[in-house]
Amino acid sequence: MLRWTIKRQLLLWFLGCYFFLFFFKFSNLFAENNERKENNFQNTQEIISKNSNNSIKIRFIKDLLIKPDENSEKTAFHFPGGVEADSKGNIYVLDPYNFRVQIFTSRGDYLKTIGRRGQGPGEFELPLYINIDTLDNIYVFDMLRKTWVVFTSGGIFYKNIRADKNIIRVEKICIDSNQNIICGYVPIEGNFEVYKISRFDEKFNLLEDLYEKEGVLSFMRLQGGINIIPHRYTPKIIWTMGDDGIIYVSFNKTYEIEVLSGNGELIHKITRKIQPEKITQKEKNEVIGKLRQRFSNDIIKQIDFPKMKPPIWHLYIVDNYLYVQKKILRKKNKFLFDMFEKTGRYVDEVILDFQPMVYKNNFIYTIRPDFENLTADVIRYKIEKNS
Repeated sequence: MLRWTIKRQLLLWFLGCYFFLFFFKFSNLFAENNERKENNFQNTQEIISKNSNNSIKIRFIKDLLIKPDENSEKTAFHFPGGVEADSKGNIYVLDPYNFRVQIFTSRGDYLKTIGRRGQGPGEFELPLYINIDTLDNIYVFDMLRKTWVVFTSGGIFYKNIRADKNIIRVEKICIDSNQNIICGYVPIEGNFEVYKISRFDEKFNLLEDLYEKEGVLSFMRLQGGINIIPHRYTPKIIWTMGDDGIIYVSFNKTYEIEVLSGNGELIHKITRKIQPEKITQKEKNEVIGKLRQRFSNDIIKQIDFPKMKPPIWHLYIVDNYLYVQKKILRKKNKFLFDMFEKTGRYVDEVILDFQPMVYKNNFIYTIRPDFENLTADVIRYKIEKNS
């Protein structure tokens, strides 16, 4: 019993630190300007490229804005942790601070709320990820219990899926066309320096390992105390999966993306030569200032900064294109991407007002944070393309 109590306290401490770092990383999207300025976000954006074999023109048209209403219990959310959409176009907003998922119609009208705080059926303790499969089943991962809480397409609690006991933390989740769980995670063994991506069935039985990388400090290393704290500049695994099951993964210490088949075989690699960007002292001080709110000075002194910034921040698949986010233009509140065809052919460098977090039904769904009020808008973009 004592051993379990100590283990649980250690896990809670880890999760608390992780939650802090998670939102710290998110908050740095617009670190220099926390005010929402409508004129910084265009209603329509265009990408025009002639670098590929055929010229490409893509228009992103903002066609829906869901603004939280603080005066309404139904339509207020504290700080969305994720957004999803089903085949009917209904929109799902994960509201982790309020332990729930709010559902809106394709027109942005409030429909219903599922979930609440607790340990019973359909309840959450620390919901961090949301996914919707091809049958419109809703998966919400509860980090504290290491459990997927699954609802039917109608929002009725269906089942719980418990993660493997040998996983210390789940970092990313995708659901394939067969309702299998593709999970990126840190195993307990390996001193937090191993990252794996594996396929599990609907009961979380291991089907196959797809990717493994050693030397990745995913969390805090304990060797007689904490001697390294990962932060936004620490190299890490970045990955995403397309509807076809193809996985794109990068250990973002270098500009290299491995393209893996559905069973983990290497298809090819995407690389680009770029000029590394140094981390300035001002940027280091920003990180230290944030971490100082959580950790003691003795620990802060042990923060390890690489010399250069990671060349890759996020990977997104949108309409058969891979968008590689390589920089945040913080003064302009914009994002700089390299755009590739899925074959790996380079298309162009593009600047967007938003991160294309979810792509479904020819729409992009994203979250625009408001850090002053600790909430966010949910925005949907329609895509028009001519080539």
